[in-house]
Amino acid sequence: MQIAKATSVLVNRGEVLSPHLLRATINNGDSFDHQTLSEVDSRPPITGVQERYWDIALEGMRLVNHGVKGTARRAFTNMPFQSGGKSGTAQVFSLAEDEEYNAEELAEHLKDHALFTGFAPFENPEVVVTVVLENAGGGSSNGAPVARQLFDLALAEKEESE
Repeated sequence: MQIAKATSVLVNRGEVLSPHLLRATINNGDSFDHQTLSEVDSRPPITGVQERYWDIALEGMRLVNHGVKGTARRAFTNMPFQSGGKSGTAQVFSLAEDEEYNAEELAEHLKDHALFTGFAPFENPEVVVTVVLENAGGGSSNGAPVARQLFDLALAEKEESE
């Protein structure tokens, strides 16, 4: 949740919004209005950051998903909109200096954790997704495809409700 919140602060250029899993509340018997979101707690914005620094960070995240050398580019091929992301791999245990990491020889509980956080669409972000997969390996190869599916689902549902 902390990674999702940090991603949201970056995407919103310093505006601090608390992440939420609850979309809305309705009274028993009332119909659901897709436009009515639950109230979200907010903190004072981060100030003193030049606009170009937000731009640099966000463009770097766009290139992760859509750049020719982006680590998550395979997961975001043929996406109907641009997005931004950051992949990561968390090592579960330390290797000796002369050891090489070989996932095939490791016990399942010692394999790296896959992390990916991102937002979409790039130009007018509506969704932040953070994926943490324990013992799944690389974030770009395992976390990014899950995030892509979540973006597709969330944004397709939004289009259908409009």
